[in-house]
Amino acid sequence: MARSRAPAFALAALAALAGCDDPDNPPAGASPPDAGAPEALSGPWRVHVAEGAPEAVQIAAEETAAILGQMGKTPTVLALDAEIPCAPGALDVIFAPDPITGSDQAWAIDEVICEGGRRIMLSGGGRLGQQYAAYAWLHDLGVRFFHPEQIYVPEAPAWGEAPIQRAHTPGFQYRSVSLHLTHPLELGDPIRGDRLEYLDEVGRYIDWQVRNFASDGLGGKAGTALADYGHMRGFPQAAGVHLRAAQQGGNACLDPADPRPMEEKLIECVEAEMAAVPEADTFSLTFNESEFPQTTGDIDLWIVDALTFIADYMAAEHPGVDLYATYHGTHTPLTDNYAQPFFELPRLAPDNLGVKIHTLMFYDLERPAPVYGNTDFSHMLDFMEAEAPTRRLWHFPEAAWWLTFDIAVPLYLPVTIEARSHDLDLIEPLRSEDPTGPGVVGHRVFGTGHEWGYWQNEYCSLRMAADPAYRWRDCLSDITGIFGEAAAEAQATLEAMIAAQIRDFIYDAELLGYMVGTDPETEAAFAAGIVFHPLPPAPGEILRWDATQLDRWLGAEGAPGEDLGIAARLWRIAEEQATWADRLKAMADQVPAAARPWFDEIVDGVEINGLRARHQHDAYGALVLTRLGRLTGDAEIEAEGLALLDAAEATTEAALAVIRRRSEGYRYAPLERAVGGGEALDGDDNWTVYDYRYLARTHHAYYYRRVDALAREAIEAPADGPLEIADALLSPGQALSARITDAALIEQPVAFGDGEASVGALEITHSYTDPGLYTLTLGPEADPIYSARIAQSAEAWRTSYDEGFGAQVIDPAGVNAFIRNVLPGVVIGDLDAEAVALGFTLGPEGAVPPAWLIPSVRGESVRGEGALAVGDQLVVPVVSRGAALAGLALYDYAFIEGEAEGAPILTVTGALDKDQVVLAVGVVSNGALEEDDVRRLLPPLVGYPDYDAVPQRVPVEIRWPGLVPR
Repeated sequence: MARSRAPAFALAALAALAGCDDPDNPPAGASPPDAGAPEALSGPWRVHVAEGAPEAVQIAAEETAAILGQMGKTPTVLALDAEIPCAPGALDVIFAPDPITGSDQAWAIDEVICEGGRRIMLSGGGRLGQQYAAYAWLHDLGVRFFHPEQIYVPEAPAWGEAPIQRAHTPGFQYRSVSLHLTHPLELGDPIRGDRLEYLDEVGRYIDWQVRNFASDGLGGKAGTALADYGHMRGFPQAAGVHLRAAQQGGNACLDPADPRPMEEKLIECVEAEMAAVPEADTFSLTFNESEFPQTTGDIDLWIVDALTFIADYMAAEHPGVDLYATYHGTHTPLTDNYAQPFFELPRLAPDNLGVKIHTLMFYDLERPAPVYGNTDFSHMLDFMEAEAPTRRLWHFPEAAWWLTFDIAVPLYLPVTIEARSHDLDLIEPLRSEDPTGPGVVGHRVFGTGHEWGYWQNEYCSLRMAADPAYRWRDCLSDITGIFGEAAAEAQATLEAMIAAQIRDFIYDAELLGYMVGTDPETEAAFAAGIVFHPLPPAPGEILRWDATQLDRWLGAEGAPGEDLGIAARLWRIAEEQATWADRLKAMADQVPAAARPWFDEIVDGVEINGLRARHQHDAYGALVLTRLGRLTGDAEIEAEGLALLDAAEATTEAALAVIRRRSEGYRYAPLERAVGGGEALDGDDNWTVYDYRYLARTHHAYYYRRVDALAREAIEAPADGPLEIADALLSPGQALSARITDAALIEQPVAFGDGEASVGALEITHSYTDPGLYTLTLGPEADPIYSARIAQSAEAWRTSYDEGFGAQVIDPAGVNAFIRNVLPGVVIGDLDAEAVALGFTLGPEGAVPPAWLIPSVRGESVRGEGALAVGDQLVVPVVSRGAALAGLALYDYAFIEGEAEGAPILTVTGALDKDQVVLAVGVVSNGALEEDDVRRLLPPLVGYPDYDAVPQRVPVEIRWPGLVPR
């Protein structure tokens, strides 16, 4: 029989995949174990496959023979031309030529044992099913298809005493994993970057999916010998378009400047893609321009019309194509016309439009998920339950998020496996095996990298989706079962670790915020109300905390459970992980050599999690103790803070050692494909919008070193001034509270501006008798060291705070979503009939820092309303977590008093520079929108056809409604 039909890489790579040339993963022995008789399997080993079998099945037969060869003797591959009986002492593996009944993905194993011989009949309902039977049987023998670039092959097959008699139909019609190749992953080099020297990896990635029961996946690499490799293995043809994409280099099909009718443009989009993939089985589309889409105005009318048109058009012109839109997990307000969450608009389209429900990060469909503006994803489960009776659905969760959250930190998160299992249990009542009917018919996992144990999340998800009876503990057993005498300890450790991560990460968002990473873009997005995930407080914010906040972080001595402070909760993680790592390391010598790469990877993951918790405990603890020492004037406590920071920096070096050790085990080569970009993160030229690879920050311990640097900078930076003033705009009856920040100045007089003064006190309070504006000074009256204005009001009003200050951009309304969440709150204080003080407040407590106090006098009316202030230029702070990160300059401004529904409102008018807006939007989008993208998006939001037509200064009107007494 001809054996040349299998691609060379698919066979030659098997030895490399199994690690046979790796000193830590040596070749298998030559002798098979006892199969139940003295001459068990001592005869010939043979693999039989029909000459006319599909090429994919012949490849599976060749791979089966090659893997068996690594565990004993290499079988002869023979043409199947007659019935093969069970022969004494022989091993015969038969790829049955006739399909079994049922789904083309169904498979069966029928084993006969006879006088030391075995005959294994591998059957399938179709091309995929017969391949699945082979890989399921190899799995029964102990082979594990863990990673696209590395298979675990035991030294000898695990022959069972009883013959295998099994038949199975996979649980979903579509089961897949996908690469997030707008992120700079290794496999993007050959798939997106045309680095054809790595083309064999594309084939191995497809092979890995088939070996783990995927039924949908990468089709291949166009223009190469692997152009249709995935389709040849059995994956359906897939087509799709992004209607409005403008994120991470997205390529939008629709041009908003094109004046043609919508229907004409949509037909062109669809038909261009169908011409490129004429045999497409599925067609997917996205209808949002970014993960944080515009939801106001008539956009929902347009979206529903477009989706309805596409659904009707596809039903008429391409009736055999399975059509899907994507429901992204971003929380959005209800749309203006249909009063629906933006991403649920497909429910208003015809039922032939299916939906892929895309949840985010490791979170599941039921428990807390405080990301992308959500509290949880239960509304997405509600959507699935409501739509499953009439519409085809996929569940589309993630295996890793990459940016700042998980694999790049790095955090090892086996809780992801449990969460994917939890989801499968939740949607089991909705699952359908009907190839054309409604229900949940697909399960797809979105991956971002395979190192640091993240292959587990995809490997387990594929296998769990293929078998409703197989869940997360079963998959862990498949992983840990290769560890020999260490298997039980590894299983117990991973189960305990998952339980702890449910407690600490899923149910304790505040704690998780300290464990994940953060960067300037994520913090700017957070300030703009784009909450990707929980974040820790900023170092400067901690250095402004009061005693109550410090006590809460430190926690009560010996407090139980939920009363533990952050410090104790971080330390608990550090101690648990260190204990588990030590136990595993103690058993390392009992792990078979071929299994050590997988065992060592788990150990490194456990250890790095403990180091992460220790580091964050010490780095943020340093800030807390520094603040506590300064607040109490206790130099010893402040010194303890500096010592903790030194300890954090030492832990950074320990973490870096683990990271570098683990990088030696990364499976894609060369290493730069995973970590390129350098410490400056600007040195990698790749196919994405990023100048670095997905593990570049990992490699340089960025998420450790950045915290170290920010903490040290905050601690060592000079104070904002020698006098810390809690609030510069005082309400009636409110006393001034101030603190001298430099103990050397304690004997300097503090004059309050009303004839009163204080000397010799670190903590200072003072009550003003009369409303008015006062100048407070520290030091000699003739030449003060410091001065600030203080306003004592006769009556004061402020914006309320409910996860934001409620500012609304009234005009142009299109930019409201971009900047409203970074705007500060306002306080109005009446000093007398003529004088008024305005203040910007940065935090929920409503205090006004001296730098943001604006004394004024009521002026002439503006548009018939009372003007509080009018001027040429005013800087409005951009707010994040109680701090002013930057400012937006308002030109020709006016503050105007008004009233609505019986409550005071404050409006400011002026003009913003359009280039400032472009820069600001780019920052708050977390880098997802390039400047060119913003220049394209901004004009329609402010009512102009293109960016050049937009005036350099764009008139703006901002309103703070519903002011309340302060």
